[in-house]
Amino acid sequence: MHLRHRRSLDLDLFSVSADIDLTMLAQAVRAVVPDLQVISTTDAALRVRVGDVPVDIVRYPYGLLDAPEPGPEAFPVAGVRDLAAMKLSAIARRGLRRDFWDLHALAEGGLPLRDAAAAYVAKFGVSEADLYHVLRSLTYFEDAEKDPVYPRGLTATRWERIKRFFLAEAPGLLTEEEE
Repeated sequence: MHLRHRRSLDLDLFSVSADIDLTMLAQAVRAVVPDLQVISTTDAALRVRVGDVPVDIVRYPYGLLDAPEPGPEAFPVAGVRDLAAMKLSAIARRGLRRDFWDLHALAEGGLPLRDAAAAYVAKFGVSEADLYHVLRSLTYFEDAEKDPVYPRGLTATRWERIKRFFLAEAPGLLTEEEE
């Protein structure tokens, strides 16, 4: 949503408030959006569907590095440093093509990978030594390539260019971490 480089099929909303009552939130939203369907609820997340759009509302214990920026329809979206930190976290956990694509778009938009790594350390409070696994995951594409379907708008040619970018840039960050 922030970068507008791809069309997302779902919407993730994050609350930094630890005491948000997700069940009450679902009831309040249902009063305004009658076609809201609750798919699942856990202590940390509420998964709903509004029409054809899956929406995850997540209780997120990590504060923002920067103030949210106005997005479409003045909807607040996380700043690029927060997005980069969250994308690095996603790549380290699951490594989907869309996450690599998003982080690549952030880099193309002017946020160097070095700054994304610094944002990750600042956001999650990890030591730089713990960053090693995250940086290594930037060159591991096997999980991403298990899914034969490309996200809408991502071509095989663009995917290869994204992989080449990370293969060229990530090793330099690993070398810096080892020093």
